Amino acid sequence: SFSFEDTDALVKLHIPLAGAGSLPAGAIRCDVRHRSFDLRVTTAGRLLRLHVPLLHEEVEPARCALKTRAGKLLLVLAKAEAKQWFELRKSKGVGDTEFLKLVPD
Repeated sequence: SFSFEDTDALVKLHIPLAGAGSLPAGAIRCDVRHRSFDLRVTTAGRLLRLHVPLLHEEVEPARCALKTRAGKLLLVLAKAEAKQWFELRKSKGVGDTEFLKLVPD
């Protein structure tokens, strides 16, 4: 589970993970693309994954960051445009003619 926070320029995902601050180097991998992200954590022989193949709007991957805190991960996504995000994942809205043209990663 996770929660997200929307600001003018950023979307912040708070992902609870016990022992996040003491994970070894290389245990966390996050690939951010313009419209998606794939976060993978390997811990105690288990693979934990959070993958969003179609974000609500575009982000700038070079300005995104993953931070490790005690007990959680913080994924900061830099918005390409300052638009309000009502949800993390893109969904088809009433009258949305562009949705079917989007290709998830």
